[in-house]
Amino acid sequence: MNNLITQSSNDDDAKQNLVDGEGKEVADTLSPYKLPYSATRLSRSFVTFQSGVNVNMAVTKREKWLRDGNKWDDIVPDRELPCNVMYMVVDVETHDWKDDGPRNGVIVEMAWMVFDRDMKCLESKQYLLKPHGYDKIAQKATAVHGITTERAIDDGVDAQHVFDEFTAILNKLPSNGFVIAHNMEHEDSIFKCNLNEEQQVLWRDAPKCDTWSLQLCQYLPQEAKEKYQIHIRKFGLKLTELYSYVCPQNDNDCVKFSHMALEDVKMTWAVFLYYMKSISYNQLQWKKRRVGMIPGYKKYERSLQKRKFNGC
Repeated sequence: MNNLITQSSNDDDAKQNLVDGEGKEVADTLSPYKLPYSATRLSRSFVTFQSGVNVNMAVTKREKWLRDGNKWDDIVPDRELPCNVMYMVVDVETHDWKDDGPRNGVIVEMAWMVFDRDMKCLESKQYLLKPHGYDKIAQKATAVHGITTERAIDDGVDAQHVFDEFTAILNKLPSNGFVIAHNMEHEDSIFKCNLNEEQQVLWRDAPKCDTWSLQLCQYLPQEAKEKYQIHIRKFGLKLTELYSYVCPQNDNDCVKFSHMALEDVKMTWAVFLYYMKSISYNQLQWKKRRVGMIPGYKKYERSLQKRKFNGC
């Protein structure tokens, strides 16, 4: 009996060591079998493999887009910029981003379309930018837009020339016009990371419309609200979701080549036109949220405070 009690006591101690992360030999003895590999290492390997697959798919899609006759624009020095501008739709793709605070990232690709008050397109531009402020495009970014660092180096143009053109057109917008984007919170954060101080003033003062706004979704028909479960969403609809609803008869190229900046611009313009039919200017106007309301900002703020506390 004493032997049995002693054995039980020893097993309890061994199990406690296992819980505490001690006694590797005991852990091996208690386990019915030992795995020949690390589950954590396997999980990381799978994530790396999946990331590689996503990158290859995105790069292939980008190459298909180029084979279909699409191309990036070249810089034309001192070209005449469009006049009588009323609306400007913009979209950017970036080299990377962080997930624990306000969005940031260096612009890799940028596109815009410019319209007058009669909704006539005055200009359509799409630029690939040479690397500026970064050494390599992150793999997770390439997995979205299909642009590699080598592609940006070989085919890109000077970023500052593009930003000069962009802000010069912004400066032509009337007070009752709009610069339009899908997820303006993202675009606003990105441009603040990329534009110089003078350009940032022009961006800040431009009247803006955000087609991603959840508030605008209330103007969708009831069937769309039910389909996309608007009542339980914290954020607006994806651009491809909205576009597929408001333009069901259109060709699928825009959706097929989503995350190509100009295709996203075309879809954003179509969504804006849909909302514009039934919504006033004031309802369309984007109002920047307070920083405390930006997703991830509180976590980002806490990390800054922690760094300060640690003397970093």
